[in-house]
Amino acid sequence: MRVIAGQYKGRTLKSITGRDIRPTTDNVRESIFNIIAAKIDGAKVLDLFGGTGALGIESLSRGAQSVIFADKAQTSCRVIKENLELVNASARIMNVDATIALDILNEKFDVIFIDPPYATDGEPYIRKISDKRLLDENGVLIYERSSKDDASETIGELITADTRKYGSVKLFFYKWKSV
Repeated sequence: MRVIAGQYKGRTLKSITGRDIRPTTDNVRESIFNIIAAKIDGAKVLDLFGGTGALGIESLSRGAQSVIFADKAQTSCRVIKENLELVNASARIMNVDATIALDILNEKFDVIFIDPPYATDGEPYIRKISDKRLLDENGVLIYERSSKDDASETIGELITADTRKYGSVKLFFYKWKSV
């Protein structure tokens, strides 16, 4: 797993193995960032279910202003910290369950990544983000699921703007209905 582009391009990141860990592949990550490229520079990013930190670190590499990582696994938080040190970057790491992270957070984000273990339904987290209005008015929320699974077109006040399938992965891009 490596950083695809930006100031940390080519840096190899530490990985985690395990049943609940499924890092976003380089190809899928590259596709995501090609789609949201215009939103990253100067962005405030939330990487919920941070895992290895690859999505958030890719955001920092491409010019994001800040990233908050949230993951309940101590191993994941340790690897995120180590990966940030590898690229000489800093970010806030919350070692809490995603629900608690969303309860604590009150700021708006330009980009939110939700990449839970496939057995975990991410829609309750998306609804909470909508209810708390944590996504900026012109922001985008990217929800990663197994290609076998679908997601609701509308969750709270968020609506699917785009859906992409890459092998075993399906991505749902949400935005506000009113924008």
